[in-house]
Amino acid sequence: MKKFFERYSYQCVTLFVNQVAIALFAISLAFAAGMAENDSLKLITSIFSVAFLLFIDFTGVWKLGAEDRLSVDLGKAKADLSVPVKIWLLSNSVNLLLALMFTLGALIEPLSGLRVCSVIALLIHGEYMGILSVAVNGVQLNTLWYMYFIITVPTLITVFGAYWMGLKNIGIGKVFAPKTKK
Repeated sequence: MKKFFERYSYQCVTLFVNQVAIALFAISLAFAAGMAENDSLKLITSIFSVAFLLFIDFTGVWKLGAEDRLSVDLGKAKADLSVPVKIWLLSNSVNLLLALMFTLGALIEPLSGLRVCSVIALLIHGEYMGILSVAVNGVQLNTLWYMYFIITVPTLITVFGAYWMGLKNIGIGKVFAPKTKK
């Protein structure tokens, strides 16, 4: 485990810092859209903020997978697909802890004071603020305890996919570029 922290802790911290930085940007966009009383704009800016975060996460983790591919190709290491899951768990530990605390506050009445964790979670996950403000059947998504777990899933998929693609040397350009004849 010490080796994992030495190798990947910087990237985990970077993923979290990127999330908070984009959250601040997305919160300002959400407030601007809210002041304009335009819910559609708030939703659109939120979706683009999430996409931007996932793109930044993808590029950083793809690079890690590509670096690890070199070790695998040289026979110094084996391909380990638990690495991206561990990276995700470490970089989202604060998010998951806040989601757990909000869940306890929502489900156990004496712990209802923990519901304030939703405010903190929305601040560090500001890119989802516009999406979570949507009401479905009259209930806003940000009041549902399980949404705070669900919003971490796109990052898991991105981190896992990016690491795997880096490990297999599959770049975005190769995925979207047309096949050319030699």
